Amino acid sequence: GRVPVSLGRSREVPTGAVALPKGLATEVAATLMLDAGAWVPRPALPEATEAAGPAGLVVSWTGVPAGTVARVFDGEVGTDLATASERAGAITLTLADPGPYVIDLRPPLPWVPLSLVVTA
Repeated sequence: GRVPVSLGRSREVPTGAVALPKGLATEVAATLMLDAGAWVPRPALPEATEAAGPAGLVVSWTGVPAGTVARVFDGEVGTDLATASERAGAITLTLADPGPYVIDLRPPLPWVPLSLVVTA
């Protein structure tokens, strides 16, 4: 399917662009793809599981597509702390220090990216 990579408004549809259904919210359009002439939901990443571990909070996903990358940021100052890649369909992160973290998961297209805040 075709996935919108940039969204905009125009009186006429530019060459190479595809018109979205009238009245569709931008936030919704970003979660859709055009497949065989119909707008359908893009695949979504699975929800994270969280568990206390001996070294800190363990946040993990199973069933993520090959090529998915997770970036971890300090939730208070925004510092980039770590990057982890998918292995055998899973990503596991251990957050050792107490406090908030921002985790961005970036899967390949057509999957929908995910960003969440967790507190260790």
